[in-house]
Amino acid sequence: MLALNASIEAAREGEAGRDFAVVADQIGKLATDSATAVLNTKELIGKTVEEINKGNKVTEETAEGFERIIGELENFAKTTKETSEMAKDQSQALLQVEQGINQISLITS
Repeated sequence: MLALNASIEAAREGEAGRDFAVVADQIGKLATDSATAVLNTKELIGKTVEEINKGNKVTEETAEGFERIIGELENFAKTTKETSEMAKDQSQALLQVEQGINQISLITS
């Protein structure tokens, strides 16, 4: 709009407005360049938002994977602890059997 108004004013002034017409032309080019820059910026912002969304999805999937791994590790630790406790109980039972055998051995000797 500004470029159009400047062109009209330059045309009214005739030869005296010739320099003003050059300025009006440059304003028009600047407006066109600005509109192109706005479109390019909008496109870049759209692509950036898409990439951020992809990154968020990957992050969520990774977090879910880590949660599953942590859950499995907790189950493994629980099973290991239970196994250790059972081995300890069996060891104590075997000690009692050994003591019993030793007592029988003493009596029969």
